[in-house]
Amino acid sequence: PRGGQGNYTDYGMFSTFPGPGDNQIMIVAGTRDEGLMHTAQAIVDSEVLAVLETSLADPGRGEHALEVLYEVAGVDRTNLDAALVYSANLEFEGIWGAAL
Repeated sequence: PRGGQGNYTDYGMFSTFPGPGDNQIMIVAGTRDEGLMHTAQAIVDSEVLAVLETSLADPGRGEHALEVLYEVAGVDRTNLDAALVYSANLEFEGIWGAAL
């Protein structure tokens, strides 16, 4: 339910990958405000970033390309708790139709 009635589950996603012209593309999204807020807070937290970088490190790959999904418990536009439910290196090579 929305409108301040009870808890609900939301999701937030972060993805980053190389773009054309030596740019780094970053996408932060959520199915509702709580998922977006939690994900935005998580990706600027140095401890969270260190864990992600360590767990997803690919020594043969110089580029940063990963995606993560959080499940967020929310109530009345407040993120109460969250869990990382998916994380993986992103196979970005086909995104632009050719190798960068």
